[in-house]
Amino acid sequence: MNTKLTKLLKIKYPIIQGAMAWVSDANLAAAVSNAGGAGVIATGGRDLSWIKEQ
Repeated sequence: MNTKLTKLLKIKYPIIQGAMAWVSDANLAAAVSNAGGAGVIATGGRDLSWIKEQ
């Protein structure tokens, strides 16, 4: 599917996974990205070391 959003983000589908506190980590973001969408890691309330690890 080609839309302005897919071209801008270089993704296959115009799907952006919402950042969900304490739920969206690197595993979820990678799965969404590998499926053709845009995965997002939620960092609010997280420790800097955890964010760097992700």
